[in-house]
Amino acid sequence: MSNLEGRLLVDGVDVWSAYGGFIVDGANESIVGWASLKEMESNDWHEYDGLEVDLTNPVLDTRSFEVKMAFSGLTKRPNKFLNTLSNGSYHEWYFADLGVTKKLRLVSMPNINDWTYLGLLSLTLAEDAPLEDYERPSSLTSYISESTDWSLDDLYFSDYGVRVLEGSLDEFKRLPDVKQNLLWNINEAWGAYYDDPADDEEADDTLVRYQSKDMTLNCLLRAKDISQFWTNWNALLYDLIQSGSRTLSSQTLGKSLTCHYVSCSVSEFHIDPAGVVWCKFGLTLRVLSQRPFDETFVLGTKKHIAVLMSSGKAILLS
Repeated sequence: MSNLEGRLLVDGVDVWSAYGGFIVDGANESIVGWASLKEMESNDWHEYDGLEVDLTNPVLDTRSFEVKMAFSGLTKRPNKFLNTLSNGSYHEWYFADLGVTKKLRLVSMPNINDWTYLGLLSLTLAEDAPLEDYERPSSLTSYISESTDWSLDDLYFSDYGVRVLEGSLDEFKRLPDVKQNLLWNINEAWGAYYDDPADDEEADDTLVRYQSKDMTLNCLLRAKDISQFWTNWNALLYDLIQSGSRTLSSQTLGKSLTCHYVSCSVSEFHIDPAGVVWCKFGLTLRVLSQRPFDETFVLGTKKHIAVLMSSGKAILLS
């Protein structure tokens, strides 16, 4: 019995036994990925910071991803496998290593290299119903210890088994682009003239306004096994796309941002010999409004009393 037998089933048929086919290493990152959020109605008011978005009913889009397969041996039958995929649009793909079944649709075949005893095939598949009939469990278990440094609404990222990695804090602090006022740039004149409200002595508001911004958190999800991975992985996506905006908080900065889910990209996925799952991914969120943070400094005194300095004010901490 080959160790490839039973690892991939399509419509209940073992792809290795029937067609001599198997998935090439490296496809898991694509398979476990998330769909992006569909664009929602929004207003971008020039006189206000950020973006006003209708988050009444966020919905996920369809997603397409590529799976690379190999067909090996004297009995390899890639054409027969493709004929199976061509009989009806949707087929049930069971990925044994990932412990998951997905209803997928063939979109295209970007590449094929077929030799006598080996064939390589690339397939683009579509998942049109992400989280279909999903029911979130009432509680989650985490493989990692609790960490309060990052939270989403009323849950810590560590509740999902997720650590937020280096570089994410810089993304959190990074300012959005400035909303541009009227700009005159005439070919016959030097430079340009920019409409600065500060030039108007009667103006009530001279603040620069900022756009919304997309920020990507670098994350790592660890789970004790593939079952716990899917439980926490799906719960995180489900919580991200609930009605209304999300509150992303950094305990390190003592600051929060209002945002909503945009997309996710899985860069690394593997299961170690003990069955522990490691999934590294970039979580992209749209920050609806952000201005420069007030800087906070903590100073010490001769009597070892901490003094919190914020916005020009000093507060003694007992």
